[in-house]
Amino acid sequence: MRLLPLAALLLAASAFSLPAAAEEQDETPIVVTGVKDRKEQIQSFVGALTVAPPGGQIGRYETPICPAVLGMPEARKLAVEKRLRAVAGAIGLETGAADCLPNLLVMVTRDKGDFMKIIRKDYPDFFQGLEPVQISRIQKQPGSASAWQVELLLDADGRPILLDNDGSVDGPTNGGSIRPPSRIQEAQRPSIMAAAVVVEADALQGLSTTQLADYAAMRSFARADPARLPADAPDTILRVIDAPAGTALPVTLTEWDFAFLKALHATPKNARASQQRIAIASALEKELDRGP
Repeated sequence: MRLLPLAALLLAASAFSLPAAAEEQDETPIVVTGVKDRKEQIQSFVGALTVAPPGGQIGRYETPICPAVLGMPEARKLAVEKRLRAVAGAIGLETGAADCLPNLLVMVTRDKGDFMKIIRKDYPDFFQGLEPVQISRIQKQPGSASAWQVELLLDADGRPILLDNDGSVDGPTNGGSIRPPSRIQEAQRPSIMAAAVVVEADALQGLSTTQLADYAAMRSFARADPARLPADAPDTILRVIDAPAGTALPVTLTEWDFAFLKALHATPKNARASQQRIAIASALEKELDRGP
């Protein structure tokens, strides 16, 4: 997998990068915003943020998080990376050492469309495992940001599964047989091995590094697409990008955002998406009832 070492090469695309005007807010608490009428909105909120193919599963990170930020001044870059590590730890994910190989990229650019074309043409490994139609859909995501994940297929015991050239399962990388599926568990599961978020610099005007990092966390740690949110969805950090002027915005992950991410990463690993959503909704309700 050559996806992540290529991150350093993107630094050469300076013509497409601009410093983001984001103030420093490293010490902002993880959750500061609450939302009313929770029970009526839980099902739609969870459904909107847990994209999975029919009969499929919801992928999650199962390896230590190692964030890297490109296209920002050094101080702000470090602030975003630090915040992403803090959020990851708070929702139960491990984080890598200081010199770890990046598997979560946040890229700030002058023009998202042009930059995405460069990535697709010159760095195709950034889309490893994705079909051309999926890549095109990512490029056409509305607004000033695009995000996607690269997933690896694991067997029920967490071992990587090799695929033949035709896409059929060749077996676990370390030998052995694939556990047969049951009524409650699948024989394999998708695991996020890398994620990328591309944001236009102009969209960050007036936002803090905390807001950018928390937005990137929601787009990376889950397939959380703001475009899928219903109009009556609770307050969420997902709306800070492209918000109309004068809109009151969360300054950090909302109570709902944090509870969702925590619930997502606490669900059974080998369950089907329908079962995962039920577990997430139940855990989310309990987490919200517990309060900040």
